[in-house]
Amino acid sequence: IMVTMVYIVLNLPSFINYSVYVDLRVRGVEMIERYSSSFLWNYSWNVTFVLCVTLNSCVNPVVYLLRNRNYQKAAERSYRDIIKSAGSTGSGITKHTNVSDTSTSRL
Repeated sequence: IMVTMVYIVLNLPSFINYSVYVDLRVRGVEMIERYSSSFLWNYSWNVTFVLCVTLNSCVNPVVYLLRNRNYQKAAERSYRDIIKSAGSTGSGITKHTNVSDTSTSRL
């Protein structure tokens, strides 16, 4: 339900903008007359269809992380594995496998 609500809220400006466009077309009113300039008309489409959709895409993983227990556990395991692997590799420093052996292995 939360994901659906976020989707509806973030896509509402797109729906309103498109509804205004259809209403103006049906009544035969020039679209530019609704806004003070053609720049504002074009800008409104960019904001509603690009910015709102992008924002929705960015917010969805956060909502999933906050609401889904399995997703939380998977994210926690991934984070722990990343921290473990970063600590064990020594950030690319070579590690000697045997003190008497002069060869080194890179992890």
